[in-house]
Amino acid sequence: MNPLFHEIYGKYFRLISTLMHSDSHSEEAIRMILEKEGYGETAFSLLPSLVSEEENWHLFTKADGDYHRILQHASKQPITQIEKRWLKTMLEDQRIHNFLEPDRVSALQEALVDVESLFSSEMIDYFDQFQEGDPYEEPIYTENARCLLQAIQSMELVTIQYQTLDRQEGSQHIVFPEKLEYSQKNDKFRLRGKRKTRSESWEPVVFNLSEIKGVERIGIVEPMQKATKAKDKQIVCLLKDDRDTLERAMFHFSNYRKITQKTEQEREYQLTIYYPSQDETELLINILSFGPFLQVIEPDSFIRQIKYRLKRQKELYFPTELEAKKSAE
Repeated sequence: MNPLFHEIYGKYFRLISTLMHSDSHSEEAIRMILEKEGYGETAFSLLPSLVSEEENWHLFTKADGDYHRILQHASKQPITQIEKRWLKTMLEDQRIHNFLEPDRVSALQEALVDVESLFSSEMIDYFDQFQEGDPYEEPIYTENARCLLQAIQSMELVTIQYQTLDRQEGSQHIVFPEKLEYSQKNDKFRLRGKRKTRSESWEPVVFNLSEIKGVERIGIVEPMQKATKAKDKQIVCLLKDDRDTLERAMFHFSNYRKITQKTEQEREYQLTIYYPSQDETELLINILSFGPFLQVIEPDSFIRQIKYRLKRQKELYFPTELEAKKSAE
């Protein structure tokens, strides 16, 4: 059997594991878990194997009206060979150092020394990715990334020293960090959060992680310091599923909240994408990369931006043709 489809990844296996992580359950509690986490017929087909006397799998014993697991300790899911190979592959990616401490990485690498990776980075060719990604090998970069991640998890304010490539002098900001996000196209991480202004208010901000020169955590944030989350914008598209367009769209727009619906037309889907306003330019570029297979139908303001960008591209690549057209007019 292919290890990717091993039974331990099945829903029934995970359901039983969930039940056996608690010391005891009533029959009704077991039924509710099966109905909530399983399929429509799960409770009907699986409950007798757990509680009936005739078909019992003997995973639970009944006492004082409740069912108690027969194991003294909660069961642990074994790590399969395919999981070890996947983990070894992830450890060879420099980006992993943004999220794991060096000691943790070293311990995992030592434990997996005899395990073969699933694949190497040389096997992947990103045909539409910019070549200049973030400096993942630089210690200050990984130190800043881990510091920001800890601040996000503990909801702390930070002081950020920031310097863009086009400026000789840097700037300092007090920021409430909200999340780190990765751009597949640019091969870069960005920090999203709220920046404290001179008027003591809070405004949304996006910083390139590679241009952050220093991070200092300055304490736990107070609830009043949280700014109101800006409302996301949205676009509505029609997608023609040809040449795996639907699969590519799910991957390219995986970092956005979206709704996908099948239309009455063959192999056509309506895709509604919700995005923060500061992502509009990058989203526009991604939309254009799908060519005629992805058509934006709402809103008009986004459609106008597409038309304008296409016109500019045509002027750039076919200037003689446009000049001839203007002369004829």
